[in-house]
Amino acid sequence: MELLPILRLIWRRRILLGAGLVVSVALALGLGGPPKSSSVLAWTRVNLDTPTSQLVNSSPGGADTLPWRASFLIHLMATDATQKRLAQSLHVRPDEVAVVDPALGVPIVPASIPTAASDAAGITVAPYVLTLTLPTVTLPTIAIEAAAPDRAGAKRLAAAAVAVLESQSSLSADRFSSKILTGGGVVLKRQPFLVEQVAPIRAKRVTERVISPKQIGPPVLILVLWTAGALLLPGRLHRRRPRVAPAV
Repeated sequence: MELLPILRLIWRRRILLGAGLVVSVALALGLGGPPKSSSVLAWTRVNLDTPTSQLVNSSPGGADTLPWRASFLIHLMATDATQKRLAQSLHVRPDEVAVVDPALGVPIVPASIPTAASDAAGITVAPYVLTLTLPTVTLPTIAIEAAAPDRAGAKRLAAAAVAVLESQSSLSADRFSSKILTGGGVVLKRQPFLVEQVAPIRAKRVTERVISPKQIGPPVLILVLWTAGALLLPGRLHRRRPRVAPAV
């Protein structure tokens, strides 16, 4: 029942409250819109294949290992050595490059504390951010997204990621030496694989507006003070007004 008197008071002071809202909106427009934050996003894809391509042979040896190998390569990209290598390709400091692995950023149990911790850890302020994902767990295709302040930097970061992944190929000069034996049958053996780029590097500019506290703070403060004054001051002035004695 206490809500009804408040609603009646708001209705009686609706003109004053509306004027305060108009003043706050006018002040917000006078300060200007929020600044624009612009960056460039480049993307491409690489695919893992067997030396005898699956396009030629319907069932080449080692084809069943390619999806988990692709997932493993994504995890390797998040190491400090790879981050340093990417930074050298861009001619920047290693702390200016961040590699994001979404598969490791999502907690297995979606509880409140692990989710809050993963969200906090996922925030990065590095100007160059590389994100690698496996769009389909059954296909050995790695999606690469590179974010940078300009178009040239985004494309260079995506190209550097492709070069690092291609260097992990079994036939590469600086290939990654795996100790894992794979393949069916009685005797396990090492299964070679290739990493090839299957899509060109494309880029686009992404622009978003960032709301600054300096721009929304004054209008909100004025609206709060105006509302409080409109609801409280007229009643106090009415109570303090001296009563005039009736004429005899």
